[in-house]
Amino acid sequence: ITFIPTYTSSGTSLPIKLTKFKVNLNLKLMPELVWDVEEAENFKEFTVQKSNDAINFENIGIVKFSNSINKYSFVDSAASIHKDNYYRLRLNDIDGEFRYSSIISINKSEYDKLKFYPNPNFSKIFALNKTIKKGDILVVYDNLGKKVLFNYCENKNQLEILENYFGSLHVKVQDKELVKTEKIILLK
Repeated sequence: ITFIPTYTSSGTSLPIKLTKFKVNLNLKLMPELVWDVEEAENFKEFTVQKSNDAINFENIGIVKFSNSINKYSFVDSAASIHKDNYYRLRLNDIDGEFRYSSIISINKSEYDKLKFYPNPNFSKIFALNKTIKKGDILVVYDNLGKKVLFNYCENKNQLEILENYFGSLHVKVQDKELVKTEKIILLK
């Protein structure tokens, strides 16, 4: 567990310890912040703040504290996929004191990564984000590098492997500008 220090301007520590704070894309391609706390007393709430430049932050939500919970999350459903998004927590105690957590971020390139779900699956998988477009070239290779499928994408964001292929496969999607590759697992 990594301790993330939080101090007030007077140098005293806040009555809560933030032990984890990170951000990832959830299945709906929205940034989801997750954090763990311990040793909390006289603590009130978390104010979630966001910035596009890591300098000027605005409040985007409040998560209430409970003594019976040590894992928290917040989904930024208004995040722009065309900008880097930076986040921090304002940690508010019941006496009005507050501190800021460290700053975490999700880069705009995270939205462009090729991801499939459910993975593993049996024959039909879907692109998690908008990375497959109609007309893109789709090539699927087995673990030995043998091409098992070559096609032009008909259905955006859907890949259906009709043959009896199973095991680890590598999917390569190519459009006019980029080549993206992802490993998938098909079950019998």
